[in-house]
Amino acid sequence: MQQKLIALDSSPQLMNKGQEDIKLNIDGSLKSLPEQLNKDAYQDKLQQIFFALLPYQSKWKCLT
Repeated sequence: MQQKLIALDSSPQLMNKGQEDIKLNIDGSLKSLPEQLNKDAYQDKLQQIFFALLPYQSKWKCLT
């Protein structure tokens, strides 16, 4: 009986800890989201530049 009471007593603490862990995980993910979006935007721009310059690659080889 006493073991059951101890288990029931610690149950809300475990639930609170689980909720805190989830909150911290979500907070961390939300903070990194703008960084990821910026990274994707820069990658897209670089890819556009690369494909724009790709046709000129053979001309540059002739100059060297």
